[in-house]
Amino acid sequence: MKNKFLNTKINLLAVSLLILFGCSTEKNSPVNRTYHNVTAKYNGYFNAKESVKEGSKKLVETHKEDYENILPIYIYGDESDARSIYPQMDRAIEKSSNVINNHSMYIKKVEYCAWVDDSYFLIGQASFYKKDYEKAEEMLVYVANEYQEDPIHYDAMLWLARTYIEAEEFSKARGYLDKCSNSEEFPKKQLAELKAVKADFYLKQENYESAAKEIKNALEYTKKRKDKARLTFILAQVYQKSGQSKNAIRYYDAVLKLNPDYEMGFYANIHSALAHEGGNSGPIKTNLKEMARDEKYEEFYDQIYYALAELELKENNKQKGIEYLELSYAKSISNDEQKAKSFNRLADIYFDDKNYIQAQAYFDSTVTFVDKSQPEYPDILEKRNSLTRLVKDILIVSKEDSLQRLSTLPKAEQQKIVDNIIRKIKEEEEQKKSEEEANALNAQNAPTNVKINQGSSTEWYFYNPATIAYGKTEFKKKWGNRKLEDNWRRKNKSSIASSGFDDDYGELEDLGVEDTNATSNDLKNPRYYLQNIPNDKKKLKKSHNSIIAALYDLGLVYKEKLKDNKQAIVSFEDLVTRYDTSKFHVSAYYQLYRLYSEMGNTVKSNQFKNKVLQDFPTSQYAKLIEDPEYMDREKNQASAASKFYETTYHLYKKGSHMSVIKNTKKADSTYKGSELLSKFHYLRAQSIGETESVSAY
Repeated sequence: MKNKFLNTKINLLAVSLLILFGCSTEKNSPVNRTYHNVTAKYNGYFNAKESVKEGSKKLVETHKEDYENILPIYIYGDESDARSIYPQMDRAIEKSSNVINNHSMYIKKVEYCAWVDDSYFLIGQASFYKKDYEKAEEMLVYVANEYQEDPIHYDAMLWLARTYIEAEEFSKARGYLDKCSNSEEFPKKQLAELKAVKADFYLKQENYESAAKEIKNALEYTKKRKDKARLTFILAQVYQKSGQSKNAIRYYDAVLKLNPDYEMGFYANIHSALAHEGGNSGPIKTNLKEMARDEKYEEFYDQIYYALAELELKENNKQKGIEYLELSYAKSISNDEQKAKSFNRLADIYFDDKNYIQAQAYFDSTVTFVDKSQPEYPDILEKRNSLTRLVKDILIVSKEDSLQRLSTLPKAEQQKIVDNIIRKIKEEEEQKKSEEEANALNAQNAPTNVKINQGSSTEWYFYNPATIAYGKTEFKKKWGNRKLEDNWRRKNKSSIASSGFDDDYGELEDLGVEDTNATSNDLKNPRYYLQNIPNDKKKLKKSHNSIIAALYDLGLVYKEKLKDNKQAIVSFEDLVTRYDTSKFHVSAYYQLYRLYSEMGNTVKSNQFKNKVLQDFPTSQYAKLIEDPEYMDREKNQASAASKFYETTYHLYKKGSHMSVIKNTKKADSTYKGSELLSKFHYLRAQSIGETESVSAY
């Protein structure tokens, strides 16, 4: 209100001067200078500056800090944020332009209006906030060059550096920063900003050592407590990112002493705990546990438990760490990023322990919550997919083994076992219901706790409802929720008579399950178990074939995807030991030969090499053993044949038919056995038809 009243008085004074003296911008008189300076300052520049302040303040107020990553030195927002403050910045540009156009008194190479340079500078700032870096550069370069004797010269150079940093033109930014740093006349009151801009310059290039140095320099000149807290937090993050845990903890503690806002204080505590590398963690744990009991931190419980988990894991208390991670995702309210972190940490723990079924379940949950733009997403997805394939193979072997053992029992015994399985499932459901009613910890969206002996044929598949649940989940992924009706897989059901139990089972890709009725997907229906028992030769053969294919694929996944050669050997040896022959035997023998060779076990390596050479002497694997360069030659031969065919095809298109016939003859002798020979002969036949009589064709 006071400013509005002052502006009104000044406007009246300016109008009076204008009426009395008709103030010109081309006449250097005291009255003219007074009029244009007063009007420029209070009608134009003041309002423009306030508008820039308003817009930049809005950016800060709407900004959501990402404490998982190093905080930015300056808050500029993204393209969407920039568009949200266009009105404020456009108003600043308009007001500043009016000052320049209506009040500039540039007479005999001297500017007598003191607010023109400031107005150019404000246009540069406003353009910067709009992310119009080209316009910002134009204005700021003008100010820096035109007003070298004025302090605004350094303001312009600092903002030029900021402009080039955001535009990722770092060499230009360095030039202006060096000019400021090397100038003896650089204003001391701007040293804090200079150091902060230099820190931003290094952070944007991930030069953390230099960034830390400049942040510490900036802290020496920074006066405001809030600014000091932010810079100190960033410095702690930089040290943590650089692996300097002690320094990180030291500066996180310094943040807390500066009485930061609630959120920054919380993250200073959490990151300090995460930076801890062992030793006396008791006080840290006590602090975190107190926070976990404080309702004030309810929205952060997931992160508190994650920090506790990391402390336990660093002290090799794996089971306790796992329990805290389970609490972390269970307590997560709406923080998908933290859920993904907790799931991924659990997945990594189980993966490192080679507990691949558990790892698959947690990687699967990680993929559900992780931000797809994260750089680690492709690796997580690859692991999930590889482990899903592996788990599918493991469960096929386990299930088919269980079904085969079930088939050897009398019908009454089969029914008894199935009844026991269903009873256990119902008991577990009742127990789970009771736990939920008692408000026991229940992890929402948690992966199934699948526990099964990997690759073992002694574990009874159907006694573990979790393995069945996995199959059911995969079933739903493939087929969705199906109506309870016969022939649910058929598109045209009207043409199929409802005939009850159908002995002609169709093949399902999902875990080798055979299914004709939706009731067979009901874990509490005996038919789910009984209908798939291989009780005749055809079904038994199919069951064995499923095991053979799964064991071979298991070996490949272990070897190629998981780099777990020991488990790969277990799977391949299980295949060739359990079965006398299969279409995969020669490849399995060759894989075992290679795996044992890599391990330096010459005896076992030679054993499987000889199996390939003796049992499959004409196979490609035998040729590859006898001649290690065989495969390279084959590839080179195939590549050469392909290039020669392309050349021949171009000759045909050009009408060089005699050359095509000649090339085909050469291909017959040079590339015997090539898949491309049929194409060569087709071109030859076409060429003969073009050049000779019909009888020759």
